[in-house]
Amino acid sequence: LMTNDLRKLADAVVGARRCTRVMMVSVAVALVLKLAPFAFMAAAGADRYLIVVAVASDVLGIAWVLLAAMSLLHIKPRYAASPCGANDTVNTELTPAKEDDAPGPGKAAPPSPAAAAVRV
Repeated sequence: LMTNDLRKLADAVVGARRCTRVMMVSVAVALVLKLAPFAFMAAAGADRYLIVVAVASDVLGIAWVLLAAMSLLHIKPRYAASPCGANDTVNTELTPAKEDDAPGPGKAAPPSPAAAAVRV
């Protein structure tokens, strides 16, 4: 978001809405899974399996929440998928040096205008 491309703001809003939706579904699933052992106990009347069903529902709840959160990692930009044209400004004051102009190994630096005036 710290660029001058305002299209990324729309992508952030879309991502925030998706996160909210995933969070609400995860909370609903976790609450249903917490009530599952009580429903099993009332329906089957099996008090011996209450701990097994409770642990299984907790494990399923954790797996659901983690997988739902991991699905948010694959959010792709929809509006700012291409580079912004605002970053393509041309600075006419500063021009980069050409590779031929730069002194390198084996090349002598060009004489300065002051040194050329002294030689005359």
